[in-house]
Amino acid sequence: LYRDKIYNDSFYYVSKFENLLNLIIKNSIISKNIFKNLHENQNLKKLSLIKVSINDANIKYISKFKQLERLELTSLKISNKCIKDLAKLKNLKEIKILHTYIDRKGIKKLKYLHHNKKLKILFRD
Repeated sequence: LYRDKIYNDSFYYVSKFENLLNLIIKNSIISKNIFKNLHENQNLKKLSLIKVSINDANIKYISKFKQLERLELTSLKISNKCIKDLAKLKNLKEIKILHTYIDRKGIKKLKYLHHNKKLKILFRD
């Protein structure tokens, strides 16, 4: 999805796509409640969030995507405060964290907390 603003009602309809496997949200201002509706889709395997208006509090909703295998978090206002929520993504195989406020200490903590010791982490601060 690529829009200036994405509202809850838009995501309500997106969340009804039961076979949605990949979702890319880029360059958007999104409502903080968007992920509440979207996490109903338990088939989502890949989520990319690039230059969207989310913060640490929104990551707790993302952590409810139980089937998520790949996650990209680029140019977001998130910090080490969300690491515990990211570690809850048990099926995660790859995470890309680029240009956020998460630092090397946060990445080290993610590696420690996540059960998958083969988790591929791509990181650049």
